[in-house]
Amino acid sequence: MMLSDQLVVMQKNETPPCISIVVALEGAQDKKAALQLVNQSIEEAADHLRTAWPDKAASLVNAFNELLNNYTYSPVHKGLGLYVAPNYNKLFHFSFPVQAKVCLGEKFAVRELLYQEQYGFEYLVLHLEEKKVQLYRGQMDRLQQIKDDNFPLDFDNEYDYTPATGGERVKDKSTIIGLRQQNFYRVADRKLEAYLHGQVLILTGPTKDIGYFEDVSTHKKELTASIHGNFSGVPMKTLEDKVWPAVRSFIELRDQQVIPSFMNVSPSR
Repeated sequence: MMLSDQLVVMQKNETPPCISIVVALEGAQDKKAALQLVNQSIEEAADHLRTAWPDKAASLVNAFNELLNNYTYSPVHKGLGLYVAPNYNKLFHFSFPVQAKVCLGEKFAVRELLYQEQYGFEYLVLHLEEKKVQLYRGQMDRLQQIKDDNFPLDFDNEYDYTPATGGERVKDKSTIIGLRQQNFYRVADRKLEAYLHGQVLILTGPTKDIGYFEDVSTHKKELTASIHGNFSGVPMKTLEDKVWPAVRSFIELRDQQVIPSFMNVSPSR
């Protein structure tokens, strides 16, 4: 079930108490440290439950422990959200820094989930240059370079130019270079197929290279923005600072289908 669907289920929950635990994981170096932080928050929630809902405390604490039994640690997660009610329990990972909190009430405290829904989606950045194509996976304002059998992709002489009409070779040097470059980017576009599953795609690179790629790409519907300039060899932060404003612009223009329906959620939760 997608996050937006989960938010609908959570909003409709009418059986209190609804316990929302948000755990900050930035200081946790491994699973053991992460579990220690989570258990501290669960114990805090348990203390409140024993006072306010003593008849439901044991079963709700057990529900939290069941969530932890299926917890998989990853250093890329910046936080966890655990949400439990008498008829609901779910664990979420947050891709952005969060502030720890424990909330008990009639409704779930879903501010972090709303933020995740709005900003935490995954996107791809394809950096083009004459001799190399690099692919990055992005979330929020952070990028991670993909390094595998497909990318980075280096140019070599196998990207030959196409014969002209009548079987004759094109003799103009600039035309040959352009055709070879397009063939190179055509190969990159085919390899991109393994990573694109409806995500936003942003192109970066010199203007002429972006033009070559756009001429041959079969993924035009995913292309969201083009950022012109050669960012090869620059610090990752430089590229992130260039890309994130384009992603934010996309988010701001995107038709909001989920957030308005939750505007009645109290901001204090």
